[in-house]
Amino acid sequence: MTPPSTRNIGLVLMILCMVCAMETLARITTNKRREKSNINLCSKDIDMKLACHCSHEDNRRTVMEVDCLVLHEEFPQSDPAWQSFRQHPNLKHFILTVHRNGYMSYLPSDILKYQKELRTITITYADIREIPTYAFGNLTKLENITLIRSQIEVLDMHSFANHESLRGLNLEENQIVDIDRYAFTNLPELQELLLTKNNLTTLHDEMFADLGNLAKLKLNENLISILTKEMFKGLGNLRQLDLSINNVKYIGDAVFAELWSLQELDLESNSIERLSERAFDGLNNLRTLNLKNNKLETLESGVFTGAPAVTSLYLDNNLLDTLTYSNVLPLMDNLVNHTSILSLSGNTFVCDCRLNWMYDLRNRTKNIDLRRSLDKMVCSLDKSQYDPSKHTRSNNKYNFNHRNYNDDSDNYENELGPFDDLQKSIDGNAMIELRNINVEHLPCTEDLSDPTELPLSRESIGMDLSWLSGAGTCDFGLWVSIVGLTVCLLVA
Repeated sequence: MTPPSTRNIGLVLMILCMVCAMETLARITTNKRREKSNINLCSKDIDMKLACHCSHEDNRRTVMEVDCLVLHEEFPQSDPAWQSFRQHPNLKHFILTVHRNGYMSYLPSDILKYQKELRTITITYADIREIPTYAFGNLTKLENITLIRSQIEVLDMHSFANHESLRGLNLEENQIVDIDRYAFTNLPELQELLLTKNNLTTLHDEMFADLGNLAKLKLNENLISILTKEMFKGLGNLRQLDLSINNVKYIGDAVFAELWSLQELDLESNSIERLSERAFDGLNNLRTLNLKNNKLETLESGVFTGAPAVTSLYLDNNLLDTLTYSNVLPLMDNLVNHTSILSLSGNTFVCDCRLNWMYDLRNRTKNIDLRRSLDKMVCSLDKSQYDPSKHTRSNNKYNFNHRNYNDDSDNYENELGPFDDLQKSIDGNAMIELRNINVEHLPCTEDLSDPTELPLSRESIGMDLSWLSGAGTCDFGLWVSIVGLTVCLLVA
């Protein structure tokens, strides 16, 4: 039998061994943690899940920019690689791209929120899905955030909030279907918001109300079908609005009235069938209006009265059978300058006296490109009304072959060819360039008065144009421009 003293000594030794083992294990664990926390963010270890290229300031040790690649599909928020960012508190630019072999389904907000000096954040090819509230904390020095091609679907309340120096926010090529009404709050310096190529179907009223300095808003290539005035409330300094390639069918009264600084409005490639006569009211500074590739069949007479400064108007590839003088009257003075653009190709214009004003514009404008564009204007002429003996070249002012403009530097030569266009036919009608028809020979029956009434706001421009409503009855009338007014002189 072992004496008690011997047993006690053995027990003490056993306890001491256990304590030593535990201390050794603790030291090993601590060392491993220390090693992990001391991971060099800028190393080129091929086994790293996160590989970064670092740019230093003036060749010193301070890292100012990191450009990282996520290389592994298992890269959780708890990965020690993220802790290495704490060694670089002066970081100003953060770029992260998920490699095709990698995967990241979250924003690294827990680490980035400590980078108080950050100016730009760029993340590409992630799988984020949702931008949570205060996603980047209160990084008040941020100037640009770019989150593209990252499968984002939802922006929560205050997703982007309290970034008082933020100037650019790019969320293009995601799958955003919903943006909370208060997603963009306290962003007083934001100038550019890009939402191109998402799945937006509607916009909440006053969603941009906190973006008083926004100058550029891109909403093209979405699924937006309805536009209201309230959607754009607060955007009084907006200069450029792109709504092309959406599903808009109708533009109602004063939809853009809040955008009194707007200079460019792009509505190309929607399904617009109708524009209210007051659709563009309030756009006094608009210079460029793009309505290409829509389904417009007619235009209200006063539709451009609310945008009297437009110098570039694109109406290509619609279904218009005419464009009348009362349609373009608010813009006529603009269209005669050197830089004006009036693009009308791809419509189904009918050759009749409603197009008389084009002859005058062609001869008055100082823009060579616009003259050439009008020279190529094609319209459909009813063969039953075609009399070759009437379609001869003359020195009449309105024949396109006669030069009647003051531009000595213009060496442009207009060569009229034979009536080859008459051999082409659409639905039995001859297709002919408008320049090949003398203005007095354009068909003009009594039912060819303007398709709509005169501009509602014609009084606002100090003109009584009621006589124009009967202009279409001048079967052999001659249109003459005198000091900006067009008069129909009856020819016996």
